[in-house]
Amino acid sequence: MPLTREQLRSRLEHELDAHEHVMVSKSVTDALGLAGRGDSARASLALVLAEAVTPTGHYVGPAKQAEATERWAVLLPAGAAPIFVSRCEANDPPVTRILSQIAVLDVDNEHGLVIAELAPGHSARQLQEAAEPTLKVGSTLTEMLVVASAT
Repeated sequence: MPLTREQLRSRLEHELDAHEHVMVSKSVTDALGLAGRGDSARASLALVLAEAVTPTGHYVGPAKQAEATERWAVLLPAGAAPIFVSRCEANDPPVTRILSQIAVLDVDNEHGLVIAELAPGHSARQLQEAAEPTLKVGSTLTEMLVVASAT
């Protein structure tokens, strides 16, 4: 089963706790109710919303300029379109990690999109069926961490 939006929000909150300064785009705040942390001007991590992502980490979604050293995408697909695409218009710097309701993927400059975690009940094969480019399976593929909600 895919994670619910609430479970995805809790997982993201857990991940963001490791960062002192995080910039969260308005689109992520609107979709999941997440807020930034610390001083967004000093953010080491920017969290953006994406509808699709390429193997190089460029994404389809609302543009958000941020000077963070690392960028992650929250992948919430629109309709039945592929969530991993071969290419797209790229205005913003690419992302390095993608978190969705069914998987966590890392963007590797040499290997493209690498599946790091899968939601319970999902397989790499199922994820590949929703993708245009070939996805790689990480050497340490694990079941997706589901974090209990604080509420």
